[in-house]
Amino acid sequence: MIADEMMAEIDFAHALGFQNRSMLHRYADLSTTLGAGFGDREEWARAILGRRDLTPSDKLDALEETAAFVLLAR
Repeated sequence: MIADEMMAEIDFAHALGFQNRSMLHRYADLSTTLGAGFGDREEWARAILGRRDLTPSDKLDALEETAAFVLLAR
């Protein structure tokens, strides 16, 4: 992933409430694996990120868990 795409992903993640380095790194890893923009592009990711009942940490956990199943299904 090129630097500009990664910075856009980091900015997107930060705006979602992923504030610390660890959380941003985890989101960047997901972006590298699933492709830049997956948080906007993938319906399952949008559903998780849009949940108001989850903390940012819980959203990230759910993204990682769901991504594993998504990748297995491909």
